[in-house]
Amino acid sequence: MNLTAAEPAHSKENQRCCGDSAYPKKPIPEIYAAMKARADEMPCEDVCVYCVACVKAMATGGKTPRYLVDLLFGEPTAPNANDDYSFYNELRAYRDTVQ
Repeated sequence: MNLTAAEPAHSKENQRCCGDSAYPKKPIPEIYAAMKARADEMPCEDVCVYCVACVKAMATGGKTPRYLVDLLFGEPTAPNANDDYSFYNELRAYRDTVQ
């Protein structure tokens, strides 16, 4: 894949949450501020993530997310960054149909 890895200062056991886990407990502006803060910690513009919530967080924070599975299969990552949380409503509706 010709990638060079660079880890942020806060990673592994010291990593900070991207803010996504605060939904729906906190107001959206606070969540987006946490996403921006986490994205600002990244040492690169293109950020490899393994969590779909971090795809949204990195895109919302102004970085270019690259989902690990997409990298493995040579696919582009669709960031799905928007101003609402309709993603969660869609996910919840899907989850309700398979449970």
